Amino acid sequence: MNCFKLFAVACVATRLCSPTAFGQSAQADMIKRRAKGMAEQNNASQGVPPPAKPAAPGATPTKAPPAVAPTPATPQQAATAKIRAALAPLTKAESGTLEHRQALAKELLNAARGADKPFAATVAKVADSLAAALPQASALAANDQQRIAQNLEALVNCSTMPRKQADAAADDVMTVLQAAGASRSASVAVANSAKAVIPEVQKTAKP
Repeated sequence: MNCFKLFAVACVATRLCSPTAFGQSAQADMIKRRAKGMAEQNNASQGVPPPAKPAAPGATPTKAPPAVAPTPATPQQAATAKIRAALAPLTKAESGTLEHRQALAKELLNAARGADKPFAATVAKVADSLAAALPQASALAANDQQRIAQNLEALVNCSTMPRKQADAAADDVMTVLQAAGASRSASVAVANSAKAVIPEVQKTAKP
């Protein structure tokens, strides 16, 4: 009797572990995978996004760094930029109109921040002399225009500047113009008109 029971159990185990049972299980898994793949393809063709993967536990979202505010320009930098912008139209003879010359003279007056400012007639002569010299300076580069603007800004604010340093700023404008192709006479005229600004700005300066 015991032998018969053991034989029956062995037969059942053999049937369960047979290749047919394993094959049926593998075939069922394959059918499930194919069905899942077809469903994902159908969703993709219809514009349905695939399910999102869950975020990793403990992951912290990355925050964008705060925007850095630009450093505001100093009064000197702002004035220099405006003078340079007013110089640009005067580099061409056809655009050196009275309107543009007056615009440069206005920016020179506006750039003066001290108690003593140059006279309007004096800065008008500076603008006129530059309108005559700049079109000749065909090789004038952007950094040259910046250099001229910086010197002019310094001259209208030279109340505490030593006279030799102020004269050097005017002479530097002449040097830049000549190096860029302006005639010596036109360049000297600019330097002389620029030097006329100095005593007007320094008239109450301490000796």
